[in-house]
Amino acid sequence: MRLAGSVLFALALLAACGQSEPAPATGVNGLKTPDPVQPAMAAPASTDANAMTPADIGAKLVGTFVDPDDEKSKIIVTSDGKWTEAYEGSGETTADWRVFAGSDAPSDTGEIFTPASRYLELIGEAGAFYYELGAIDENGFDMFYVGRGNRLVFVREKVPA
Repeated sequence: MRLAGSVLFALALLAACGQSEPAPATGVNGLKTPDPVQPAMAAPASTDANAMTPADIGAKLVGTFVDPDDEKSKIIVTSDGKWTEAYEGSGETTADWRVFAGSDAPSDTGEIFTPASRYLELIGEAGAFYYELGAIDENGFDMFYVGRGNRLVFVREKVPA
């Protein structure tokens, strides 16, 4: 009987020490004050290339980018469809580029394209190369080589102030 009484006492003590609800905020004359209105914040723009049109992606790709792991590797993308890759101390290679939806993929490549994905096509002297686009914004982008899936990351080159 003592044990049962001790257990009940312990449970009552725990219940009394449990979390309590905060007292409502009161204002003038004891009336509850309304919660402050928070301004609506705009939803952040998506960086998922699959949520963008090929034209929107193309506009974000124009510029000069570097590989964050190797600043000697640079890409220059122009709005007239030229993609120039350069490596400090080596020559440059230029290709024609375009962005397309997987549903509009070329049929004669031998590659498999996901209809909902967005892709980059580079056509140069070495032939055609395809990359699935991942995230893209004004600071840079990443892409995955369709042939092997390896990820490539590029950040927009900072202009010295």
